Amino acid sequence: MAGDGLSPIAAEALRRIAEVYAIETTIRGQPSAARKNVRQAKSLSLVDAMKVWLETTHIPPRCGLADALSRGLMTCCPGIGSPQTPQPEPA
Repeated sequence: MAGDGLSPIAAEALRRIAEVYAIETTIRGQPSAARKNVRQAKSLSLVDAMKVWLETTHIPPRCGLADALSRGLMTCCPGIGSPQTPQPEPA
């Protein structure tokens, strides 16, 4: 556990999610086209890196962290899906 009571994996997950939310805070209230452009320029690489991190980090599937990440990421970043469930290939 880290000094704040979080496991190192949970702390890293929160750090990564906070980066995405920080970008969302800066674009709140802007037109959708502007938000989309900023997301593609700044958030996309963070989300892609988070996906790779989740795929390479062992998170026990039945722990609270896996459940929280699954729910949170499906809301925040729907393209990621569950960290334990492979996503189907697009048709």
